Amino acid sequence: MALFSRRLGYSQARKALQLECMDDELRMAVYNVIFDWLADYYSNKVSYSVCRNLWSELWHLPLDKFPEPDPLASLTINGLRYSPAFFEQMRKHLLKGQWFTPYDLIEFIANRYQELDKDLMEDNELEPVADADDEALLNGFVEDINEALIRELSGYRLVGTCIVPITNEAEISALEQCLSAPDVFSGVRMHMSKALEHYSLKPEPDYANTIKESISAVEAAARVVVGSEKDTLAEALKKMGKRRIAHPALLDGWSKLFGFTSDVGGIRHASNTEDLDVDPSLAKYMLVSCSAFANYLMELGPLD
Repeated sequence: MALFSRRLGYSQARKALQLECMDDELRMAVYNVIFDWLADYYSNKVSYSVCRNLWSELWHLPLDKFPEPDPLASLTINGLRYSPAFFEQMRKHLLKGQWFTPYDLIEFIANRYQELDKDLMEDNELEPVADADDEALLNGFVEDINEALIRELSGYRLVGTCIVPITNEAEISALEQCLSAPDVFSGVRMHMSKALEHYSLKPEPDYANTIKESISAVEAAARVVVGSEKDTLAEALKKMGKRRIAHPALLDGWSKLFGFTSDVGGIRHASNTEDLDVDPSLAKYMLVSCSAFANYLMELGPLD
């Protein structure tokens, strides 16, 4: 329900997505999510590790000035002791930095949580702050951050460990499904993660390699389906055609797409043909369509 000022027309709700900008409400929403995740670093080893890395690696501040746990220099909220000095620095970067600074911070934390998830699964002594599954920390952080980004009409979403421009929720869902592929399809996860990194690279996205890695994700899925680690995508699709597991027109279309990316200079293989001008629209189309096709292949699973 709209609040009083909105109902009576005294204030206006934001209607446009925030692209290449970030208003105060969005900045504060991001700050509050991160505060909830890191405020317990006096007592939680995971949060302590992330905060220490932020201090030294992202903000490039001296470690001898890092606010180590000290009950005499702390404040308490909801039973958690936290450092006002650390979060003063956090507010400085989040609330006063350029529009992209909060997104850099989000990506940094997401990458650190992904690393810590691996440590936790290897029986590291770190104590998790979420339920124990393969990527409990990262998945929980992604969910909370994206909830704030959606609420405040950000034009970006956190997908895996990368902030990417939003297209629509269905396309984001397809990409997320690839990034959470089961271990038998680990190649899909790896290539799609690289594709997203290239697509979101700043200041100049690498659209050619976005396409290359997107197609490679489909190829990795197809190899698992046909049970051959050496087949090209075209070869795997031919085998699927003989088994009649998909409509021939669909398989033929994807086989031609593989040929297109192989022929174009600088995408799949070296070529003497003229390089294609890979624009953002083509890169996004390939990223999304490849994720959808890879998901379809993963649903099929290994044929034997």
